[in-house]
Parts: sequence; structure tokens; C-alpha cells
Amino acid sequence: VLDLQEKYQAAVEQSQSRVRIVEAQLAKVKAGAKQGEIQAQAAQVEQLQIERVNQITAQQSKINRIRANLQGEEAAKQAMVKRWEAEYRNAKTDRDRFEQLYKSGAISASQYDSARLKAETIKQQWAEAEAMLNQIRTSGQAEIAEAQATLERIREGQFKNIKSAEATLDGIV
Repeated sequence: VLDLQEKYQAAVEQSQSRVRIVEAQLAKVKAGAKQGEIQAQAAQVEQLQIERVNQITAQQSKINRIRANLQGEEAAKQAMVKRWEAEYRNAKTDRDRFEQLYKSGAISASQYDSARLKAETIKQQWAEAEAMLNQIRTSGQAEIAEAQATLERIREGQFKNIKSAEATLDGIV
């Protein structure tokens, strides 16, 4: 009976040893899986950060491009406004001269009317050029404001995504 007991005791100890080995292997597998999850989540956090930087850079480039285009358009319209202003000053001077000539009887009423009409037409074109310049400024500023709002949404949204991914990573660890 003692032989059997020793035999069974040895079998129990051998089984317990096998269980400890299998448990150690299971712990090792679990730790490896957890490490894999940690690495995957850390990679996701890093990818989100890279995407955020890229999106912010792209949006900032868009804002800079809009500003540059606005400056170019604004400069062109300002030049047009100045040209119409100079044209109007010349036409107004001509009109004033023609008025004096008409009053002195040196030219006909139709010649004076032509000079007056030319001055009025140029004055309207000047006003239109100024209106276009103001419209470019207004729409350009609105476009910049919209692009900056998009930039802020990108910053905010990606920040939340990164924080969420980091929280998931913290939960795994």
C-alpha cells in the first residue's frame, strides 16, 4: 500500500509540476498578447498624431494660399481702382475745360455733353472697381475665417481622437 501511495504521490507531484509549467506558458502567452495590444494601440496613437500634424499642416497651407491669392487679387483690384481714379480726374478736368469752352461758345453742347458723359461713365467704373475690391476683401476674409475654423475643428477633433486612443492604451497597460 505504501508503494502505491508513493506511486500516486509521485504522479500527483508530476501532474502539479505540469500544471505549473502550463500555467507559466499561459501567463507568457497572455503577457505577449497584452504586449501586442499595447504595441498596436501605441502605433495607433502615433498614427493619429502623424495624421493630425499632416492635416494641420495641409490646412495651414490652404490658409496661406488663400491669403496669398487674396493679396494678389486685392493688389490687382487696387491698381484698377487707382487707374480709374486717375482716368476720372483726367475726364473731370476735360469736362471742366469743355464746360468753360461751351459757356464761351467755342464748342457745341453735344461736345460738352460727350465730355460730361465720359466723366460720369468713368466715375461709375471707378465706383464699380472699388465695389469689386471691397467684395474681394470681404469674401477673402470670409474664406480665411472658414479655413481657420476648419483648422480649429481638425485640431480639436484629432486631439480628442488621440486622447481616446491614449485612454485605451492606458486601459490595456
